[in-house]
Amino acid sequence: MLDNGDWAGAGLSNAQSNHSLIEQVRVFNRGGNFSAISVIGASGVILRQCVSEGGEPQYHIYWDSKGATVVKDGKIEGVHIESKSTIAGIKAKLASGYITISDVYSQYDNVLFDVEATVGYPHVYIKNIHWFIS
Repeated sequence: MLDNGDWAGAGLSNAQSNHSLIEQVRVFNRGGNFSAISVIGASGVILRQCVSEGGEPQYHIYWDSKGATVVKDGKIEGVHIESKSTIAGIKAKLASGYITISDVYSQYDNVLFDVEATVGYPHVYIKNIHWFIS
């Protein structure tokens, strides 16, 4: 989980986990988990080549800008979702800026993307989704 600081004086514009890279991480979920990976109030984060499997979490990836106007961008690339989710594979709550989601593979039927704008007009780019369950 990437989050912003919670010490005295920390806030959504001065204590983020900005420009972090989570790469080649495998999460084996326990049923009922909230998420395998969470990005909260952080900008410039890249999730690359990660696998979420095992039990059924609510979300495999949960991304929330917390309405921060300084959270502007992020990328999710080459992620494998290898178990069902109870709500959505990838949830993104964005304020403004953009997120790029590409090359996601889901092994099971899921609501794959659940994206909402909390403030402003974010841009969401979803591309190269090669496999859909029919």
